[in-house]
Amino acid sequence: MKLHKSDLEDDIAAYIASRMPAYSMSVLVDCGANHGWFTYQFLKAFPGMQAHCIEPAPTISEELVANLSRVLDSGAHSGVRLHTLALSDQAGSAYMTNQPGVTVNRIVAAGGADLVKVEVTTGDDFCRHNHIGAINFLKIDCEGVDDKVLRGFDTMISQGRVDFVQVEAAIGDATDIHIPLRAFEDSLLPRGYRHFRFVNQASDGAAYLSRADVVFIRKSLAESYGRAHP
Repeated sequence: MKLHKSDLEDDIAAYIASRMPAYSMSVLVDCGANHGWFTYQFLKAFPGMQAHCIEPAPTISEELVANLSRVLDSGAHSGVRLHTLALSDQAGSAYMTNQPGVTVNRIVAAGGADLVKVEVTTGDDFCRHNHIGAINFLKIDCEGVDDKVLRGFDTMISQGRVDFVQVEAAIGDATDIHIPLRAFEDSLLPRGYRHFRFVNQASDGAAYLSRADVVFIRKSLAESYGRAHP
């Protein structure tokens, strides 16, 4: 599968670069990097930044490497690090689907012939192991376990070392793969984050908003940037 832009895809990287031109974006952690489109957007908007692409499905991570090497020059591609593992709120291992050419591989409850066993770690342990002291943008799109992945970054978030957090959320009731927005708000708002932008909004056939990627910003960053750049 080649890099592609879906009908729902908003470019949050370009939006930040336009609205906050003096903001320095150095580290992206892309959890559920899939075929690399999201990472590509950030490297295009912020050349030279470091991008950690976390994609546990082996067939997809192989495609990700091929895609990014094809569309990025060698300098930009050198800032990409691929991690074939999964994140959650506890370390261990898990089974997941491993279908090539799709965007919805996910962790499942038990093993089987068509599944692969993957290493699982927490976001905080991942950051310690990879010497990541701060994250400018943390994107989580992990097909139904986004809340667990977010909890795994508890220390980084509680200490204010993550500027932006993007999660895929149900607007209203939960679905099989979408956690309700209120669960993320209950986690992030008390710890000093505020809503920044709703992107990739979808109705899924109904005449109301059913899901979206929701971007949160660290409140202190938003306020300090606003004072410095009225």
